[in-house]
Amino acid sequence: MASDDMMIPQTVAALVDATDSPRKKRGGQPGNKGGRKVGDTVASGRIAQPAKIREKAALLSAWKEAVSKRFDRLVEAQLTAAEGITHMQARDDKGRWQPVTDPAVMAEKLSEGEDAYRLSAIAPSAPILKDILDRMFGQAKQSLDLDLTTTPTASLSDDELAEQLTAILKKLNG
Repeated sequence: MASDDMMIPQTVAALVDATDSPRKKRGGQPGNKGGRKVGDTVASGRIAQPAKIREKAALLSAWKEAVSKRFDRLVEAQLTAAEGITHMQARDDKGRWQPVTDPAVMAEKLSEGEDAYRLSAIAPSAPILKDILDRMFGQAKQSLDLDLTTTPTASLSDDELAEQLTAILKKLNG
């Protein structure tokens, strides 16, 4: 993040301009070995990046800034979508469906019978939940394709079956 005394550019063009570095003439001078000097890197600012790379970096910077301002809300929205949304509604005195949030009223309406309430929900999203868990714990191990060239039959001895099982386990652990 930028410190308070540094002005944060507001546009992509301003971000690209802020990353421009002057091009230096290289080589061709007497006594000068052509090419880059030791220590010249893009990070040091002595080598100019192509405009496409500067623009991409500026867009990424703007995107990160926008997302960071809304991060808490985005995480909450993703968790809500993963869990799904469920709520209770009950008929009021005039027969209209009204949302019920008070636990005591919920218990009362539930005890009245099936015509007194209805539940509606947005189903939990398994793909979003999987994405959250993958980000927290890493992706699950992928399946392993095995090539089993022989099929055990009743004519194999216990030692032969044990040999084949050992070979399969070696492939799995290998």
